[in-house]
Amino acid sequence: MKTLIRKAKLSFVAMFWGWFACNGVFLLWATYSQPVRHWNQWASDFIFICICTGIVIMAAWLAIFLPVDLTTPDHSRLRQPRRAAICGFLAVILPSYAVLLCACLTHGHIQSFEDLLEALMDPWNGSDLPYTLGALVTGTVAAFMRCWKDPNNKRA
Repeated sequence: MKTLIRKAKLSFVAMFWGWFACNGVFLLWATYSQPVRHWNQWASDFIFICICTGIVIMAAWLAIFLPVDLTTPDHSRLRQPRRAAICGFLAVILPSYAVLLCACLTHGHIQSFEDLLEALMDPWNGSDLPYTLGALVTGTVAAFMRCWKDPNNKRA
């Protein structure tokens, strides 16, 4: 029971840092890609994004990150921070690619088979790029922080 609580706490803190990094990506993207707006409108949009990403990341923590963390042994080579970060990146890239395709389908970017092929070949289009980067940063940072903050992990 003590191990369960310790792992749950460490993974929750790691996902918090992933959420923080994700919102940092959105903040940077909004700062450099949007024209200057009124402060009140910008702040309310950013708070809304923080709440939405918090809900999504909490669901990802409960459905994916926590079960993987609980089933991975403490002595596994995947507990090394650099390897964990690579695994976190790779674990997120396919779902984020699928989310991009769904976004293209629902926003009407894809009208024909050629548009679908173009979306498959160029998932890093401008309108959906912050969502993909946010997801990739979240997975990478959360996996790295989970292993880096673990006091039982003495490996680099």
